[in-house]
Amino acid sequence: MKCIVFVGYNYSTENIFPAEKMGYKTVLVGPQKDDAPFDEIFKTNLKNPKTILANLKRIKRKYKVCGVITRMERFTPQQAFISQFFKIPATEEETAVGSRHKYAL
Repeated sequence: MKCIVFVGYNYSTENIFPAEKMGYKTVLVGPQKDDAPFDEIFKTNLKNPKTILANLKRIKRKYKVCGVITRMERFTPQQAFISQFFKIPATEEETAVGSRHKYAL
């Protein structure tokens, strides 16, 4: 099954419903509640790389990930990490971390 992974959820549905309309399953990776409008939710502590990785492995067994999206600027490093895991072109993780932490550059 083709899917798009959403990293975090800020109650904006403007990307969710168009993805579903185009035939993609929508998968959320984040700490949100079960009432978020996604096909499947993988509750994840986005500050813990081990829990992210464990859930990514579960997603990989079930879905063919075609894209990774975040609508929340604070999750851009996680989005980059997840994109790299699925070998999807995206901003490199180091660049994303630098965009969040100017002194890390």
